[in-house]
Amino acid sequence: MQKLTVLIVDNSPEFRHVLKRLLRTLPDMEILGEAEDGRQALELARMLRPDVVLMDVRMPRQDGLESTRMLSEEMPEIKVIVLSLYDIEEYKEVALASGAFGYIIKRNMVNELIPALHEAALANRLPM
Repeated sequence: MQKLTVLIVDNSPEFRHVLKRLLRTLPDMEILGEAEDGRQALELARMLRPDVVLMDVRMPRQDGLESTRMLSEEMPEIKVIVLSLYDIEEYKEVALASGAFGYIIKRNMVNELIPALHEAALANRLPM
């Protein structure tokens, strides 16, 4: 079985830890790395070439929406799933228009993230 490779991007070390714990319970996921802001995310994505980037919206130096746009333009094969505290339709619209594969509110993450990751795997034609 080929694993779906994931890069975690969030300025909160605590939230990154929660995501890592969740993803490590899934045998078909592999965490390649983590970043604390959008600039670092782009550098790591260029180097690691993950299948999926889990991207926060609000971060220092470069926010997740701008990073999603840049990532989607430069490496369209990488699926970006935006994870946000904000249930704001404008953020969702901008994220999707910027090339995000999905937009998940963090409080809904437990129910929505795993199906979204499997959809991303199918979009990348990875057997899961």
